[in-house]
Amino acid sequence: MITLIGQTKGGVGKSMLTANLATYAAHEGRRVLIIDADRQQTSGRWASVRTIEKVKPVIACAALNIDKRTDAKGFAQKIKGLANEYDEIILDCGGQDSRELRTSLAIADYMIAPARPSQADLWGLGDLDTLVTQVEAINPDLTAKIVLNLADPLNFHNAAGQAIEIMGELEALEFGGVTIVNRPTFASAFQDGHGVRDLKQSAPSAAKATADIAALYNLVYGD
Repeated sequence: MITLIGQTKGGVGKSMLTANLATYAAHEGRRVLIIDADRQQTSGRWASVRTIEKVKPVIACAALNIDKRTDAKGFAQKIKGLANEYDEIILDCGGQDSRELRTSLAIADYMIAPARPSQADLWGLGDLDTLVTQVEAINPDLTAKIVLNLADPLNFHNAAGQAIEIMGELEALEFGGVTIVNRPTFASAFQDGHGVRDLKQSAPSAAKATADIAALYNLVYGD
């Protein structure tokens, strides 16, 4: 299965969600490959730290972009080929409207669009909604869901309610019903090459963060 975590807007926590979804899936026994198609290579750097620190389970990561050596067709073919070698491909892509994002939309089975639960961020989903609408003719089986990310832990219930009203105006994107709270545990785990599922779950902060990612995992994979 090819899962795209993408956005046309930066700063929404794509790479953090990519790392944590991949970690959770690996703990569930799935063979996971992250493809970092974002030129900032944040997921790739996280995976490098994980490899250096010998964190288990092992999560493979590859950088892939559309450039002079790899055109859009080659980009798509490479990902489809890798999908035969792994149970799950998770694509970290976007931060802007790019050729990588558009091509990924055309081949993905599932898309997660992270968004902060603020009016400014949610209004910006209109551009991404247009892209998803345009690609439906090419990839009619694509499922595209919005996940609220980096939510204020003190006010996320109210913010989520307001966000649902705004998201209801979109055509192709739908709210997936998952809200990820902005917990310090995510940042501290990420910088060490971990996902929150790697942490000792006896700590309440780790358990709460892992529960958020479990909801994301269940949304995507339905387990």
